[in-house]
Formats: sequence, structure tokens, C-alpha cells
Amino acid sequence: MSEPTGLGGKWLLIGHYGAGNTGDEAMCRALIASSPPELRARLVLVSKTGTGDCGAAGHLTLRPAILARALLRVEGVILGGGTHFHDEYVGRTYVEHLGSMLRHMVVYALTRLLGGRVIWVGVGVGPLRRSAARLLFRAAASTCSLITVRDRASLERCRALLSERRLRVVRPAFDLAALLPSPAPREDRSSGGIVLGVSVMNLAGFRGFGPEAAAEASDNVAAGLRKALAADNSLHIRIFIIGQSRREDDREASSRLAGTLERAAPGRVRLVEHEPDPERTLQRFADCDAVLATRYHSLLFGYLAGCRLAALAYNEKVADLCEELGLGRGAVIRPEDALDREAVGASLHGLLAGDEASTPTLPLEEARAAARRSIELLVEAAGGRGEPNPEQR
Repeated sequence: MSEPTGLGGKWLLIGHYGAGNTGDEAMCRALIASSPPELRARLVLVSKTGTGDCGAAGHLTLRPAILARALLRVEGVILGGGTHFHDEYVGRTYVEHLGSMLRHMVVYALTRLLGGRVIWVGVGVGPLRRSAARLLFRAAASTCSLITVRDRASLERCRALLSERRLRVVRPAFDLAALLPSPAPREDRSSGGIVLGVSVMNLAGFRGFGPEAAAEASDNVAAGLRKALAADNSLHIRIFIIGQSRREDDREASSRLAGTLERAAPGRVRLVEHEPDPERTLQRFADCDAVLATRYHSLLFGYLAGCRLAALAYNEKVADLCEELGLGRGAVIRPEDALDREAVGASLHGLLAGDEASTPTLPLEEARAAARRSIELLVEAAGGRGEPNPEQR
């Protein structure tokens, strides 16, 4: 269904949905499933494909003409998770992202102009170092009747960028994906070796890297993993493809790393193809003992699955999540660390050895309670009745 009828009283749920990123699908699935039936029946999912199987009342294709007509009839727009306003890209990628932020701002402004309401739930904010990005964020945020942010760093950026009046609608929360159902307990491998989950991506378009530094960082990660495989003949590695969107496609970097490691340790390295279903992906992470994450949601999946964690924080949002989870400094590989082969190796060694830095200190139920707060506030702001779905724990 590309343009459902009967949109009166309904809400458009928008995000980077249907674009090949399992993390975005995780936030979408969790938001809809955790909402009470009364609100769920009023949600119309907007995605690039115009389809989906996540319990929404309807689907809408993300096309300007269709979206504009829908805004004439709906109650408002809900932005469900993600970091849409930031300036971590460089070069041409940043210019494209400016266009994306502008389109978001226009949708929210048009919604308000037509008498609708705008709600953001479980979002990340920033960093916003450049004036154009700051201006677009302020303009977009000024349309909102509620903003829940997923980490303390985003809350502090809102405090720095928004007026006291606008800050009244901002509330702390956690990433919506924390509301996914818990995975089944991992198999007992007490007599086997460690299974390490890994996610990598192309870093060339991000601040702190560029093509040459991105290649060097990738080489350092590969060298650290080869060394780990050589030191432990029982170590197995699973490389997860989390995203395959046009702008950020993990497939080439993941396949290249898998090929390199397979030649070094035949039979002990597996490439895990992209799986759009977030619950299946989370279950696959639950089969790992530890996770070396680059993607934001690969880090979060590892946390939800009870794994030890380390992260290549290519983007400030990943470092923000590391801080939120309570990981130690040794588990966080920042861009400058990624260019130091010894630093990368030290973080990997600590992760595999079970160093304290790689063990999250944020209790899982505390994270889920913060995520549920987003749903409670959404229900109140959207005029939905009933309590959030208690089965989403």
C-alpha cells in the first residue's frame, strides 16, 4: 500500500526506514511493538520501500508528493530514533547530509504550518560544530512538542543550542532498540573458544579519517584481529553486515576483512550477511561472547546480548553510547587511536581477555526503563490511551 486512505487522526512515523540499515529497523520495530494498541492503530510507517512487517496501521512510500498530501490529513509526525542532525561527515558526504537535514526541517515546518504536531523520540543530537548544521537543528527542534534524547551527550548539546523555552520539551531517555525482546540464552560453550562478533564500515566520509586514514585504520583492525587469531587457535570471528544503504554500505569493507582473516585462519571466520530483521540479528549477536563494534547498533546489539564490548568510535554518537553503557577508556578506540596499531591491538587484547573496561556497568533493566520512558511520553503527547506494551521487556 503506497498511500493509505483514512489518515485522519493518524500519525506518520518517519526515520531512516527501509534503507537497508538493521539499526534503524530495530528502533522502528521496538517503537511500534512497545506502543499500546490504541496508539499503534494510529501509526502509519513511512519508509523508502513503502512496506514493512512491524505492526503499523499502514505504510506510506517516502516520496515528496505522497508525503505532502498525507501531511494535510494526519495528526502529526513522529521521528522514531536515529541521529539525523549532526555534522560528522566531511566533503561531499557532508553536503549531501546538509540536504537531508534541510528536508527533515521542511517536513517538520510544513507539518506545523498545516496544524499538525511534531514529536521526536529516542533521538541522538550532534555533534553540531558548523553554523549551517546548528541553524537547521534549531529550526527543526523549534517545531517539536516533545523531544526525548537517547544519551546524556545529546541532552547537553540540546542545553547548549536551545533556548530555555524550547528545553522544556526535551527529556532524557535511551535508544528505542533497547525495547526489543530479549534474545534466547546463548548456547553453552564452556569447553569451546571465544566467539568474537565484529562490525566494520567505510570510514572515508567521516571527520577524523578521510580515505587515507580510513584505509590505515582498517589495516590496523585487520592486523589486530590476525594477531588475535594467531595467538588463540580456538578463537572464532563473525563479521556482521549491519548496513547496506547507499551512503553507508558495509558490504565491501566487511567482505574484504573476512577474506583477509579467512586466509590467515581458514575455517574460523564467517561473514554474516545483512539481516533486516532486528530480532534475528540480535539473536545472532547473542551467540557471541564479545563484540568489536563500529556501527552504533552493533554496539547496542552486543550490549543487549550480554557480550563484552569494545568500539571503534568513528562517530561521536558511538563514543556517547560507550559512555552511557559505562565502558572504560580502554574499550573505546577513538579516531586517533585507530591510527595507532598498538592502541588497536591493546583494546582487542583487553576485550578478549575480559578486562574490566570491556564490561558494561549500565544495568540492562535501567536502560530499558529509560527507553520505555520515551514510549510513555509519546503516548501522553500523541493523545494515545493505555499503557505501553508490558510484553516488551
